[in-house]
Amino acid sequence: MNESTHMTKTLKQPSLSDAEAERLEEILSTIADRTRLHILSIALRSEGEPVCACKLVPELGLTQPTVSYHLKQLAQAGLLEREPRGAFTFYRLVPGALKGVALFIGALDEMARKERRYERAHN
Repeated sequence: MNESTHMTKTLKQPSLSDAEAERLEEILSTIADRTRLHILSIALRSEGEPVCACKLVPELGLTQPTVSYHLKQLAQAGLLEREPRGAFTFYRLVPGALKGVALFIGALDEMARKERRYERAHN
């Protein structure tokens, strides 16, 4: 198979629908922030137990309004669930919320690996 044929075959892979691309864009742009990644990491570390927003302020070293803003962004993107408990609000990861992103990135990685194997075999 020559390079032109290989490129044509690669381009024939199923593509994302506009709705899928829009959803991936929303999630990726939401998590493409250092503070939000730290929040997701803390939520992951809690192993499914809700985390009080009040605990995030000292751990992140940020003000309460800043932490609240980032929590709101993550909740609006469907990545965190909010659970009000009296004067406090707890957050936890939404099960499976990042599955589509993980599958997409995994597919990109697999495609890159195949490309690399093809290049090595034909150079």
